[in-house]
Amino acid sequence: MVLFPIIGLLLWIVCLAGVVLICGASWALGKTVWWFLDLPDKLDKQHSKAFRPRTAPPPSLRPQPHKAPVPGRPPPPPKAPPSPVQPGPYDSSDIWPKWTPAYRLYKDRELAIWQEQFDALNSRE
Repeated sequence: MVLFPIIGLLLWIVCLAGVVLICGASWALGKTVWWFLDLPDKLDKQHSKAFRPRTAPPPSLRPQPHKAPVPGRPPPPPKAPPSPVQPGPYDSSDIWPKWTPAYRLYKDRELAIWQEQFDALNSRE
């Protein structure tokens, strides 16, 4: 009697292993076909890179000659330093922008309503 469930379990495991094997083989075959279909594009890119004519580097990569000052010309004026920002009075609304007087009033009303409801629950006892 115990032999039949064991045989069924083994058949079930063999069936699942077969499904995994078939799926793996079809995945590998599909990847191989996909690679073969994409191979001409890869070869064209490698071929075009190998036989690309040399060109001059872009202007940003060319070495820049050092500019010597012209003897008859005055040097350019120095750049003005950035103006320092004066710190203003401490404003807490920048940190917690939602805590405005209107929002505080709203919260106080909401807490009062909750307190009324809680008191009403307590008074029934």
